[in-house]
Amino acid sequence: MAEKSENTIESALRNLLVLEQHAESRPINPSTEFILKSFIDYIVTEFSNSSSGERNFNFNGSDEVEQAQVKIDENLYVLRRYENKMIRLFDDNDNVLEIEVLPFLRRINDEYHLSIDRFHSKGTNPKNTQVFGKEIISALNSSN
Repeated sequence: MAEKSENTIESALRNLLVLEQHAESRPINPSTEFILKSFIDYIVTEFSNSSSGERNFNFNGSDEVEQAQVKIDENLYVLRRYENKMIRLFDDNDNVLEIEVLPFLRRINDEYHLSIDRFHSKGTNPKNTQVFGKEIISALNSSN
């Protein structure tokens, strides 16, 4: 069976990663690889729909693993965490919000009185969005 050829940004980026994986191109810096994979995830999340017409939040390599809902300023929000550790914030219509997630997580922590420490156990390095987001989502779900 012949494979369907796609001429999309997503397929070009995936092909680049496959070529690098098979040593058919120059090595890609791990940070750059993460950025490329995150961008692919963004493209797929923003521009693909499932067969039901609803936005597809599960995509190759990064299925949704956990979510939590919060209400801030009378608005409902959904936090989603993916297998690749990415944290995304959506409005109540499942639209990705173009705001910085980490400050919003800090606000949730304060307004919901979750008392999650913003710093790692040694107290010197602040937690990144992925770590802090996972802890916020877990705390929100355990309080329900």
